[in-house]
Amino acid sequence: MLNLWSRLNAFVARAAVAAKREEGQTMVEYGLIVALIALVVVATIFLVGGQLNTVFNNVLTQLKQV
Repeated sequence: MLNLWSRLNAFVARAAVAAKREEGQTMVEYGLIVALIALVVVATIFLVGGQLNTVFNNVLTQLKQV
């Protein structure tokens, strides 16, 4: 009975360590996804920022004329 208990305890300990490793990998993956999304947003703002500023200035000019 003691041998079975020690085996069960060892199995649970190994499973807990494996679960923590998988959680860490998942967090890293989410971090990489967030970093990639942030990079795309910054690049998009950099590339179309001037055009967007022109559009907003045109709208502001049109609103001032009304």
